[in-house]
Amino acid sequence: MKTNLMFIKHNLLLREFVSFFLNEYGEKKIWDISKKVHRSNRVQKLFKQAREINAPLGTDDYLGTVHSILAFTFAKPETISFASVILLCKWENEVGTPLGIADEEYLNKMFFRILEKCNNFKINLSGQPTFFNRFCISLRSKQELG
Repeated sequence: MKTNLMFIKHNLLLREFVSFFLNEYGEKKIWDISKKVHRSNRVQKLFKQAREINAPLGTDDYLGTVHSILAFTFAKPETISFASVILLCKWENEVGTPLGIADEEYLNKMFFRILEKCNNFKINLSGQPTFFNRFCISLRSKQELG
């Protein structure tokens, strides 16, 4: 899913993901998810622990934290992925960059691992490309054009 996409600048990757999610689910969904992540006590607890260990988090830390937020208990994998990517960005700004433990490679690796795991949560009976597959196809086509 990610091989040559790993070398895209992280901020461009995020912009493309937000834009793709916006086109699929709308602005209200983005704001609702963002609010829930930014207001979560679980996120603050994770960041406190992250500062104490002074090391980058793993994919399961992001996904586990989002899954532990009551509002996301029965959420679709697409919603979980978006919330987890928001959490990754929040971690970068509040923990990773200030402590000097966030770099492009780590951020992209976490981004694609989050998407991969969320794609694996999806049951695809139709055989049609999933949200995650369509995003990667879209990203590849933009990369080839640009």
